[in-house]
Amino acid sequence: MNHLRRTALIPLALALLLGCGRRKDGAVTSRADGGPAASSSAGPVTSGSSAPSAVPPASSASAVPLEPESPAPLPASFLGARSEKACKAQTIELATYQLRGDVGLGGRADGVAAAWRVRLGGKPQDQVAFAAYDQEGKPAARARGVGLTQQDVPPRVFASGSEWTVAWFDEKGLVYTRPRVEPLPAPEIAHLGAIAPDVAADVALAASRDGILATTPSGPGRAQIGVFVFSRPDSAMVSVLGVTHHGIEPHRSAVAASHDPHVGSTFVVWDEGGALVGSRFDAAGKENDAPCTLAPAGEKRERLALAATATGAVAMWMEGGHVRTRALDATGCPASPIWTVAEGRWASIASLGDTAIVAWAAADGRLLAVRLQPSGAPVARGIDAGEGSSGVKDPPSVVAFGAGKVAFGWSEVMGPMISTKRLQARIVDGACIP
Repeated sequence: MNHLRRTALIPLALALLLGCGRRKDGAVTSRADGGPAASSSAGPVTSGSSAPSAVPPASSASAVPLEPESPAPLPASFLGARSEKACKAQTIELATYQLRGDVGLGGRADGVAAAWRVRLGGKPQDQVAFAAYDQEGKPAARARGVGLTQQDVPPRVFASGSEWTVAWFDEKGLVYTRPRVEPLPAPEIAHLGAIAPDVAADVALAASRDGILATTPSGPGRAQIGVFVFSRPDSAMVSVLGVTHHGIEPHRSAVAASHDPHVGSTFVVWDEGGALVGSRFDAAGKENDAPCTLAPAGEKRERLALAATATGAVAMWMEGGHVRTRALDATGCPASPIWTVAEGRWASIASLGDTAIVAWAAADGRLLAVRLQPSGAPVARGIDAGEGSSGVKDPPSVVAFGAGKVAFGWSEVMGPMISTKRLQARIVDGACIP
């Protein structure tokens, strides 16, 4: 496929999304290769008027108290991932002497992949790096550069069918590529130019069965959130799932796809004037009639994220040095109180299928993690995932993959007298996590 042609034509569906343009039946699709548009596999969007409105009261499904009635105690102890034999820990040295420290991880049945940025001497751009490993941490695709960026946004990597997709922002907007196991020929790069760099903080990405699920500010005044799928394993299509209709000025969204293929739900949460609000699209692209309030306005919140579970999803965010979680039901509405899971910084969350796992950097630099109960509350004991590290220096990452495996990624200093960083990943058997 001609690279320039793909770059020019992929934004067609997204331009319609950003302008709230739709066919009469509600579907918006565009072939990434410039071919005739076909109906979106997600079906029509039928959630009513596209005019933005003020957030209405939360639906009756969110009648769970906003504050915890009986908060769970914080995890009291942490087993060492490296010293606990049942963890079967495999540590991977991704890169050394690095100036950048953000590591993104993605997982699929046969292994895990990592993406990070490499500072290029004498050049304004960072190189986007990629590498992949099997379930035992053995190299499957050696580390190589797959793109360039000048944006201060860490790259992400996801499974897309039997391939990997690396996504990042450059000066043109959201961009992605599908690196192969073999380093040559270089993979094609596709730009979603309608998703500009200035909205990067409000764009969320997540893996799904159909490709990479994404959100972006949409419509007049960016008063809505558009949800779409790109890098589909079976098609060059960019498919628009839907557009939210319950907001005024949404920011910092998060998105996750349901694990149940028969339900096909897509969960979306966002910051609306300081409050955290959630909604859900069904498999046909129909949104809930009303949003649900996950947390009231009043606290500054960061690192909003979602992880799908067997019964719905878990929302996670940070308030100062506190990591909060709240379980959501199949409609995307709260099904538990708000829990305090940990104290620290740079929290992240990943789905374990039935439930989820949260990882964070403790005040002393340890990379800690804890499994969540179905209610979203933490269990009593966690894991020191970075045991032996000199201390986490950048936001860590966590992903579950394969047959019960969990991988953690982080950066640490090279040595007492060296300011550059070592990028590490560690694979453990998820059964060892309490």
